[in-house]
Amino acid sequence: MSEVTYVVRCAETDKPLAGFFTPCYDRETAFIYQTQLEQHGYENTYVVARRESAEVTGMYQEREVFNTEVYV
Repeated sequence: MSEVTYVVRCAETDKPLAGFFTPCYDRETAFIYQTQLEQHGYENTYVVARRESAEVTGMYQEREVFNTEVYV
């Protein structure tokens, strides 16, 4: 099962600015966060869609897989 969340990231540092610890579950909210961040001086930001799923690699081992899609 995979879940899609959206994250606003900084282009210069490649770090998440919003939506990482409290994920955005829709694109519209992520773009609202991006606009608010730009108004506060974070000019180089972009929105990423994260599709998170757990993949079973061994008997009891799971690892998280993140497929990202960038929205500019």
